Amino acid sequence: MAGSPITELGGIPQDVAEPEIPSPGKKKDSFLPLIQQDARDAEALVARWRARAGDVTHARHRNMLHVILGETLEHQRFFEQMLLGRDDLLGRRMDGAGTGDGVLGTRWIG
Repeated sequence: MAGSPITELGGIPQDVAEPEIPSPGKKKDSFLPLIQQDARDAEALVARWRARAGDVTHARHRNMLHVILGETLEHQRFFEQMLLGRDDLLGRRMDGAGTGDGVLGTRWIG
């Protein structure tokens, strides 16, 4: 049943509208505000539910809540690493591989 952990804690699941996400624009770092918001939202979710997870008596719901919180923390770390400028989050390039920025700066074009 959807919302069972919430109702078990005496709450009522809310209908939440889809968020409006502004277009990031075309500048190279224009996506950073979206990443910052995602990191803040992940932190807020974990802060709100971490202490309450132990109050869920249904073992399956409690365990799933712990999984969701762990994955959310992993996402938050990913967002923070993106904000630090890491570009190897999904893997590292082989030695000698390009940066993905193109080759026009190094090739002769005639």
